[in-house]
Amino acid sequence: METSTTKPHAVLVPWPAKGHVNPVMRLAELLHLRGFHITFVHTAFNYNRLIRSNGPDSVKGLPGFRFETIPDGTPPPSNPDATQDVPLYDNYLTDGTLDTPVDWVTGMGNISLKDLPSFFRTTNPKDIMFHFMKAEVEDCLKARALIFNSFEELEQEALQAVVSKFNFPDIYSIGPLSLLEQKHVPKSLSE
Repeated sequence: METSTTKPHAVLVPWPAKGHVNPVMRLAELLHLRGFHITFVHTAFNYNRLIRSNGPDSVKGLPGFRFETIPDGTPPPSNPDATQDVPLYDNYLTDGTLDTPVDWVTGMGNISLKDLPSFFRTTNPKDIMFHFMKAEVEDCLKARALIFNSFEELEQEALQAVVSKFNFPDIYSIGPLSLLEQKHVPKSLSE
């Protein structure tokens, strides 16, 4: 039976690239400082890389903060300290394809393929990464709330479009996380 003293539990699973892992780690630290129990899920590759970089103590966590791993399904790289390759299935860097207008992203106008993350840069409707990310977004809409590493003044139109198109009122823009971390996370945790 849950009591009123039960800590909320957040499970954070970032996309396994540095530009995603680091901000989600900042969010985990902020939530932990606010009383959340945290489970931070790394791919096995990133977990092992973290241990090699920072030593085994870096993943011991704190009371109420633990690390878990999941397999990533990719072959190990020849250099274990390299950035993990996430396969991309396009070669559109120089032929003008990246200038193709995109009119199907909710709340975003006047953009082209070059403005989207690389896994969306495809004109192939059967692209595996596009369908993977589509499924991930659909799964996100099953959550009780969504958190964006942005701030409303910057992306108000896009955030409101998500609220209205998907009838999803519990959206929180909490960024930029790097500024929140500087203000609220003690140096000893963020190093």
